[in-house]
Amino acid sequence: MRKLIHITFIIALLAFITESKAQSTLLYYWHFNGLSTAGVNYGRNLLINSDSTTPAITNPGTVTWELQAGTPVGDTINIADNVAGDLINARGSALLTPTANNWGLRPRNPSQYGQLVFNIPTTGFQDIIIKFECEASSTGSGLLNQLLDYSTDGGNTFSSTGITVTTGASKVSASEDSVGIAWGLVAVDLSAATAVSNASSLLFRIRYTGPNAVQSKTSGNDRFDNFTVEGSTAVTTATTASSALDAGYSIYPNPGTGSTINFTAPTTGSKNISFYNSTGQNVLSTTVSGTTSDLNVSGLNSGIYIINVNDNNTNYCLKFIKN
Repeated sequence: MRKLIHITFIIALLAFITESKAQSTLLYYWHFNGLSTAGVNYGRNLLINSDSTTPAITNPGTVTWELQAGTPVGDTINIADNVAGDLINARGSALLTPTANNWGLRPRNPSQYGQLVFNIPTTGFQDIIIKFECEASSTGSGLLNQLLDYSTDGGNTFSSTGITVTTGASKVSASEDSVGIAWGLVAVDLSAATAVSNASSLLFRIRYTGPNAVQSKTSGNDRFDNFTVEGSTAVTTATTASSALDAGYSIYPNPGTGSTINFTAPTTGSKNISFYNSTGQNVLSTTVSGTTSDLNVSGLNSGIYIINVNDNNTNYCLKFIKN
């Protein structure tokens, strides 16, 4: 009878995890209110840490305003500074920011050889959605269209495969957005871009293109505010506990009473491990490499847990009992 209860619990919990796919977690957020001094030259090769990240993300996100590779000799980009911001996509305490302290990011012209590069690893997450606010200084000057793409190999190669711009002032193509002169929300759906799921070296890039190419070196700029990255922790290809054991994944001791348990895997390489309690809550996440690792479970209460092991985008589930 007890064995049947345990099997039923595993099935129910896996169903919960799969159904939670639509529940999104805010992974990274830039509100840019730290750019608090008007008229200050924040420089070229600007680097800004994200203003907040989810506790499940250990790598702080960054954004840089930088010169594109292959820029012709003699061409450059200008500095970035602040500009009065907006609240359309503001989150948390930023919603309460007084207007006088609400700032956005303004990469200045010339900008045709510049790029904003967001470093946003998505380890443990999928169904990535990026949102940001944008406005242009005018429609008669500057580069108003934005080219959006991503890299999963640290910037060696970029792709726009699977990108869909779902909102914006005017959608030019699936991976290109056109900016208006009023703040507007741009939503970039990457859920079809499977390569960005659980990606430890994900970069998202914004570049500029026409119209108004003649004036682009001397006038016009785009402004950005409230850049967010969201994703889901849902398990999409889970195996049963028995098949995980057959594949060579195991934990010992089980049941366990101490502060650590030993995890064994059949292959080397990075693996994301998540513990779910009886209500389906993710209570512990860690990343390991190699074929054997000690997992610190001192913070877990007594109870039954499902351990989800994500190994090379395949998920395996083990049951663990802590006494």
